[in-house]
Amino acid sequence: MEPVRLQVCDVGLSARFYAALLGCEAASHSADHAVFVTNDMRLELVPGSAATRQIDIVMTDADMIVRTYERLWDACVRLPQIPTDLGFGLGFVALDPDGHRLRVLCLYKAEAA
Repeated sequence: MEPVRLQVCDVGLSARFYAALLGCEAASHSADHAVFVTNDMRLELVPGSAATRQIDIVMTDADMIVRTYERLWDACVRLPQIPTDLGFGLGFVALDPDGHRLRVLCLYKAEAA
């Protein structure tokens, strides 16, 4: 699992955002560093102001996608794309506090032949 390292303006604010998005607390957190670990990714938040990025956040099922979208909507997160059939999975796009583009998705499972 390749870690994703994001530079953010405010580690505390971003850590709260990603805790809500991922549905878990940071594995470690300080004023200048936060780490989130899921089954599919390791996300590190560090201070800085690098160019915005796009990252994929993979979830386990379509219901989780919808629940996460609704939770972020209720929290007034910028959501430029609603949950949509992407052909390879269900997903939506959210923007974090620093403008990083997050493609949140659940991949369709291959049908058994």
